[in-house]
Amino acid sequence: MRNKEDDPTARQVSVALGDRLRARRRELGYLQAAFAHRVGLPDDGTIARIERGEALISETLLRRLVSALDIDWSEIADEVSSDISVLSFYEKYITFCK
Repeated sequence: MRNKEDDPTARQVSVALGDRLRARRRELGYLQAAFAHRVGLPDDGTIARIERGEALISETLLRRLVSALDIDWSEIADEVSSDISVLSFYEKYITFCK
């Protein structure tokens, strides 16, 4: 099993993604529990772990989260690093989560 600490870029991506998801969730006024319910999760624990950059999530869940929050991938990639393309960002995150 992979450890996030083994790949600092993947760790950076996970934390940045979690920060962005948390910020947008708060902008929209969702509590973690309400947002978890909206995206089909049984409780807010997974949302909390994702927002801290600690959870490895599936591509399907990642797509549901981003869609529910109406976030553009380019916004997230810009926040991670100006030299990581949107596709590279997405591929690195999904590959790391597999």
